Amino acid sequence: MKLTDIHNRETEIRDAAHLESLFAETPEIDGYGAFMIYTAVGEPELWLHFNDDIAYPHYFPTSDGSHPGWQPESEERPEHVNLPETMIFLQVGAIMADKIEMPRETTVSKLKAIAAAKEFLMDQQLPPSISWFEL
Repeated sequence: MKLTDIHNRETEIRDAAHLESLFAETPEIDGYGAFMIYTAVGEPELWLHFNDDIAYPHYFPTSDGSHPGWQPESEERPEHVNLPETMIFLQVGAIMADKIEMPRETTVSKLKAIAAAKEFLMDQQLPPSISWFEL
């Protein structure tokens, strides 16, 4: 399994502990972080976008673009208190022109997103720790 970070650096993931260290050690850009976790073309991918302690994860069942994927189910969560209506996230490559804006209801805590990434690492399936909505 591989991870590409916001700086477009690709790393082979050894295990869940290594994955967590990659999240912790990758320098953010003004509080923004972005990661793609994948194996091979056509296989499932999990994209994680961070804005400080808030995350927007997106699961793609295939990387060939044939399915728009899944995003967190729209719901208010405790971490949404005092957040703006929409949150800005950068993508891998960190180009502000490629930023995405997501409704706060489709975001989760950074810790929940990291837990989902560990689940994805185990079986490349839709991580069960998050309630998902198919697009």
